[in-house]
Amino acid sequence: MTTLTLPAVLILTLLLLAPIVPTDAGRISSGFFHDLSGLLHTHRTQGGTQDGLASGAAPPIDDLRPDVCDLCADNWLFVLAAGGRTGSTTAMSMFNSVPGFEIGGEHMAVLDAEQDYLQHVVQTERAKGLAFQHRPHDLHALRCSMQDRMKRLVFGTDFEQLAREVRVLGFKEIRYLTLDKMAFIASVFPCARFVFTYRNETETAVRADGFQHVDLPHLWNQAGMLYKHLANEFPQQMDMLAVENLTTERYNTILHELLGVEGCLFTKIFHENAGGGYTRNDSHPVKRAGVLIDGECDFSGVDFRLPAEAQARNAERWEALLQESKAHNKWQNHDETGQKNGNHL
Repeated sequence: MTTLTLPAVLILTLLLLAPIVPTDAGRISSGFFHDLSGLLHTHRTQGGTQDGLASGAAPPIDDLRPDVCDLCADNWLFVLAAGGRTGSTTAMSMFNSVPGFEIGGEHMAVLDAEQDYLQHVVQTERAKGLAFQHRPHDLHALRCSMQDRMKRLVFGTDFEQLAREVRVLGFKEIRYLTLDKMAFIASVFPCARFVFTYRNETETAVRADGFQHVDLPHLWNQAGMLYKHLANEFPQQMDMLAVENLTTERYNTILHELLGVEGCLFTKIFHENAGGGYTRNDSHPVKRAGVLIDGECDFSGVDFRLPAEAQARNAERWEALLQESKAHNKWQNHDETGQKNGNHL
């Protein structure tokens, strides 16, 4: 049996007690958006190592990486809402009626796990001590793999066929309700388009097909204010749909101006989910081309890509919004009961 000498014991103790940089595991901290988007870089100089963000200088752009992947290669469209009864299922069905669109249904907020994963990666980058030694992480490559996983989630077993045919892909979800979540999604899908569905009337609790949504008014108010603020900040990428004003004219404006589709028009509104219930026999996508839409859609102008300069400006604005949110303690949390309880969401 080997006996450790006193110096060896002291050295081992110091290694085990090596300081770890404290982090706020509960939310994205200031600078985290830059870390995830590839805009936070470590520059090696003759004087050692300089953190581009900590130094106060604007970090360089490294978002276009053809050697790994192009995060703006696909046209992503997300239909987001706070809880149910906001018209998000209607919006999903309307856009799915457009030939060349594939919008997946809710996925129980799988991006929460992806966000936790990348946040832990960033934390290990900052951690000190022998126990945390590893090679530098390629955050851009990790975001690329995330896009691929989401694409496979949307296309499912028809991946090969849909990857060739689909021009606009995405999903609808009712569980992304905070600013840090939106900033995270924007860092992974920097050129995506967002349609936020919401309610103007938020004072009354809603009961629909056996689900009592007692917390929905709170979620509608909180997320509605956030979505409106973001739509004002990023008008080129985001638009709003009020459930009280679901008209074909409003949908056609989004189809033509936000998404760039020409030559076809919505002629009616999808109302099959008017009761707000969830059935067990409608989980497979139903394409309604020719039922809700008329004309031959022209996709020649559909390209969601933003110039590199615009992506950099957006990243800086997201970072500023995160800092403002932290300073004023707004848009950081939501009702945990509403997130976890299926009866509410």
